[in-house]
Amino acid sequence: MLNGHRKEYLWVFVIVSLFCFVSCGNGTVQDVTLPMIRLLSPIDGARDLGTTVTLTWEATPSGAATPERPQALGTIAGYRVYFTVAGTNYPAPTFCQEKQLVQTGLAEGTDYRWKVEVVEQAGKSRVSPEFRFSTKAGTTPQWGEETLSEPAVFTVEGAIWVSPTGNDVTGIGSETRPYRTIFKALSECEGGETILLCSGEYREAVRIRWPNITLRSAPGHWAKIIVPTDDEEEAIALMMDVESSGSKIQSLEIIGGYYYGIKFETRWDWGIEDRSGASDIIIEDCVIHHTGRDAVKITPQCNRITIRRCEIYASGVGAHNQGNPNAEGIDNVNGDRMLVQECHIHDVSTTGIYFKGGARECIVERNIIEHCGASGILIGFDTSPEYFDITTNPEYYESISGIVRNNVILDTAYAGIGLYAAKDAQVYHNTIVRTAREGMSPITFGLSFQDWEPEAGRPPSINPIILNNLVYQESGERPIVAIRYSDELGGMSALEGPLVIDANCYYAPGGEIWFQDRRPGHYLERGDFEDWKAHVGAEANSLCADPLLTERYRLEAGSPCIDKGIPTDLVRYDVDNRLRPSPFDIGASERLATD
Repeated sequence: MLNGHRKEYLWVFVIVSLFCFVSCGNGTVQDVTLPMIRLLSPIDGARDLGTTVTLTWEATPSGAATPERPQALGTIAGYRVYFTVAGTNYPAPTFCQEKQLVQTGLAEGTDYRWKVEVVEQAGKSRVSPEFRFSTKAGTTPQWGEETLSEPAVFTVEGAIWVSPTGNDVTGIGSETRPYRTIFKALSECEGGETILLCSGEYREAVRIRWPNITLRSAPGHWAKIIVPTDDEEEAIALMMDVESSGSKIQSLEIIGGYYYGIKFETRWDWGIEDRSGASDIIIEDCVIHHTGRDAVKITPQCNRITIRRCEIYASGVGAHNQGNPNAEGIDNVNGDRMLVQECHIHDVSTTGIYFKGGARECIVERNIIEHCGASGILIGFDTSPEYFDITTNPEYYESISGIVRNNVILDTAYAGIGLYAAKDAQVYHNTIVRTAREGMSPITFGLSFQDWEPEAGRPPSINPIILNNLVYQESGERPIVAIRYSDELGGMSALEGPLVIDANCYYAPGGEIWFQDRRPGHYLERGDFEDWKAHVGAEANSLCADPLLTERYRLEAGSPCIDKGIPTDLVRYDVDNRLRPSPFDIGASERLATD
């Protein structure tokens, strides 16, 4: 009897043990008392990858996965992703619940290593083996170096086709049997796909949730995405979700949206450690207009957004924007390294472009910005404190190391170019015409109140460089350059320290040219050009003269601005994408010998 019991115990042990181990099909046996994890891509040893990489893996809960024992399966709570440069220690992992994670902004020519830990609700976990990959060595220009915009890149091979005459039920997404809606095409995506839209109207809000998606009009076609501005349920015409990094929007017309035409979404206020947003996205050759509020909205830590060769107009047409308008062409709050190139932004409700909230290293170059209800370009502005990253920007600067160059700015109600709590701003070769019609001045140093919150910094602008700009005003009603001050909050100055300003041309045929500095200890009220030069100890190479502008605001032959600019390493081209020969002309346009 005793021996019989021993046999029973032995069989129980064998049966239980068999449930704890399964064959993997490759000759190995895995312990399934713990969850299983397998890395998929990039494969171990992958080389020459881009600077945006999607890490993917698969996982199986613990337990014997059989229909007879479903209760034996554990429940996966999520994944801890460890990622770092090869040869360095892993930082704290990123926690996610999807079986993928997009890594953006990787350095070129660099080796990386990564692994993933699967975690169950009961606390069981398993760490994968480590994989390694390397990015392709590139020739990326040094930040700040001026380059011409790159042409649109896309592929037709393997693309998903959509047409207003297609069918979501019988279609297969081919050119001959396209889908009817963008929604259906996106539902077939997992990341990396190209969606081609045939000509016509697509009356649906679009939300891109996958990385490296290209959405564009098919070659030879022009597609329109149209969303109403009077329905709050249709808040955004095109949303770039937090997982959409690396995507491209090309050759589309985007109309409407109760709030925004295009919005880049962020994890900033999700209450998790990862506060990043949709990044490394290109918007090119698009037309964006008639939006409820901002045409383009960039939220915190949506970094490296490029907007090029786009037309943006008629922002803020929604009824909810009337009375107290706030609807920019491009509104960037704490998105680093934004690049806006060769766009035409016009007839917007408020400001053409601003980048604020601590946005770093943003560049706005070779754009035409005109007919703005507020200002043209603002380097910084005024942001609520909760949108600043005070670990990297404890002083609450609104903008850090922004560059504005080779733009033509026309007909604005307020500042042509404004600097607000801007650190290390650089303003080169802009042509500013008929601005500050209702207030401020063509070049304004403004104040950031930051909601009057006690913890906010409200710093003055520091270390600005303003060279080779052309300012044309029809009257002398307002100062050409103004530096503001307020007695509020214990006293606030718009500028602190030296002002590097030179080789600018100022002209006001209908009145006098004058300058203003309201700071205590630096006070200058209605100073003329000589007063101003003595006041700032600069502008020795600047002039007050008729620049002789054409109807397109280029320089005529004989202009006093020709060859009078100061050379700078950060300018190579003019507003028309033409290489500037040395010596440079003042203003956005270079007059060449062939003109």
